[in-house]
Amino acid sequence: MGYMVYGCKRFEIQLLKATGSLPAIMSTGWTQITTPQSVGIDLELEAGTRTTLRGGDDLIGSVRDDDKVVGVNITFQDAEVSGTFIQKMCGGTYEAGSAASAEAYTPPLLSAGSSPKFASRLYVAQYREGSQHESNIYRYKRWTFPNCRGNLPTFTATDRAFLVPTMMIHGEENLVHSPQKPVFYWDEVTNAFAEI
Repeated sequence: MGYMVYGCKRFEIQLLKATGSLPAIMSTGWTQITTPQSVGIDLELEAGTRTTLRGGDDLIGSVRDDDKVVGVNITFQDAEVSGTFIQKMCGGTYEAGSAASAEAYTPPLLSAGSSPKFASRLYVAQYREGSQHESNIYRYKRWTFPNCRGNLPTFTATDRAFLVPTMMIHGEENLVHSPQKPVFYWDEVTNAFAEI
């Protein structure tokens, strides 16, 4: 029996340990976005080279290397603007709003150095084949990106439209973690919110 993968349930990040290795799967401290609108995943490929041998005005042979996956670029939009998430992903300072003060986020200065390194996870609902109601979720597919850095989000404000941030994340292999982790991997879980 096949399964259908549908929608975009949750996206979350957690800072890597000081050593660069991944936090425990069930650890606390994952910052969640529960209102993602879309998540795009594009592989970054290093093209293989082709070497040819010619002689007598003709092609004698050629050898081509395989393309290699060297990274992944993740673009996602959130229906809300989460200062906590942006601060964890990009650095800087965030102050939650209160009755006495307004919410505030200040990006890091260029002199602050590199943005924080983190792991990220994407949850997408999985349904059995056939006609299903949206509540009949079978499981969730969970994609894990074990070594990421983020860029400050971009915004477009237009008349009669909601402003939603677009965020860019670049992921690579995590060669520090034991065992080493590839650019991304996925598994299945029964509940996208069981670990919160």
